[in-house]
Amino acid sequence: MRQVDDPGPWRLILIVPLVVSLLLFAIPQYFFISTSFHQNLGYGRVSEVLTLANYQRIFTDSLYLAALGRTLALSAITAGICLVLGFPVAYVLARSQSKWVSLLLGLLVAATFITPVVKDLGLIILLSQGGLVNATLGALGLISAPVRWLGSEAGVVIGLAHYTLPLIVLMLHTVIQTVPRSLEDAAHAHGASRLRVFYGVIIPIIMPGMVAAALMVFNLAAGAFTTPALLGGGRVLTFPILIQRTVILDVDYPFAAALSSILLLFVFALNVLSGYLMVKQSGGRATKNTALVAKQSAALVMKGA
Repeated sequence: MRQVDDPGPWRLILIVPLVVSLLLFAIPQYFFISTSFHQNLGYGRVSEVLTLANYQRIFTDSLYLAALGRTLALSAITAGICLVLGFPVAYVLARSQSKWVSLLLGLLVAATFITPVVKDLGLIILLSQGGLVNATLGALGLISAPVRWLGSEAGVVIGLAHYTLPLIVLMLHTVIQTVPRSLEDAAHAHGASRLRVFYGVIIPIIMPGMVAAALMVFNLAAGAFTTPALLGGGRVLTFPILIQRTVILDVDYPFAAALSSILLLFVFALNVLSGYLMVKQSGGRATKNTALVAKQSAALVMKGA
């Protein structure tokens, strides 16, 4: 008897958008990667001779190496901050039975549609030396002089976290909802504390989702231009900032393509490495997790009996 809910035929429909997305991604990547192996002749002209001079210039100049390290470091810090701040909020929203949850989720979704320019301009007002943040810290006696948030790496991280935090909350909320509440009840029935349930049951199950959410934030932060430009004030040089300056000021398309290729390569490599380590770790713990879930389910059945 044929199953009505068989997803097989519907999966074929996804082939067309998958191919279109692949072409839209691969074709531009091919052109700017191939352009990076040529020399700039000025006035937007590119030589036909293949060369590694652009990459040699990047890896022998401390300016670009420092910018690459700064870009990856700020992106990693942003991902860590968003994970620490976003997970408790997502967990409370996922486990709450309040009628206000839908409204709060709707506000988070609406926040993701606000452009980075608007968010950054708001942060510039708040983080300025005479802004609300410095005034509040001064009133509480936490600082003796205004802190210079703008034009610093701290200000850029705040801007990146402010932009990506709603996204990671929504993603983690969806992941946490896939964990049955019964597993937590079963662990409590075995005498486990709330903290033990949190780190021994919930975290191991949703770890792949947490890694995926953190990588999403990392990728967005690594490619962000508006926030470092506005909140960094030209003092925080990240790779997107250098790419923009190379294209607009120097009109050196091959070198800008090389910078873009390096950023793409490092971000892609970190994503692949994280995925590999996650799969390897999950494979080694699969038996333990299965046994743990089985034990908790059995305990729940006994509790219900």
